Amino acid sequence: MKFFNYPLCFLLLACIFCKPVLAHKLNAAESTIKYNIRTETVEIVHRFYLHDVNHLTQALAATDKTINSQEDKYQVFADYILNNLETVIGSNNESTDISFIGSEVENKYFYIYQEYTGDKSSNTFNSLSVDISAMKNRWKPKYWLFHVELPANLKESFVLDNNSLSHKATD
Repeated sequence: MKFFNYPLCFLLLACIFCKPVLAHKLNAAESTIKYNIRTETVEIVHRFYLHDVNHLTQALAATDKTINSQEDKYQVFADYILNNLETVIGSNNESTDISFIGSEVENKYFYIYQEYTGDKSSNTFNSLSVDISAMKNRWKPKYWLFHVELPANLKESFVLDNNSLSHKATD
């Protein structure tokens, strides 16, 4: 009589050891800041993994009882990102006219859309400054990739991580 089934034992062990790997937080984000020639605006698209969105909003829901639906959860996450991400386009280092366009869920990603609606003269786009230092208290991606394509030959990709919380790109 055979009591030990090797394939079944292997499958059970694999499931036990794979579960922690599947449940980890990704803590990664990607942003694209690009000039649209057709509309003459700067479009900013932030992409986050839904898993990370869920982790932050669960932590926030423990203290904020107003998060009742999926829409509330996504709005809370978008507000958190927009309130803690500082993006300055132009050389004056003043707050720029970057407006929130909307957000959406697509597959395993959550997208936040913004648009720069300020001065569109060519000398405005000679620098970009990004700062995520305000995020480190609650939630901040371990790696946040920024890809920038603005007029005046400002084309650059950079990563902000636990060590570098801000970056200034200039022409």
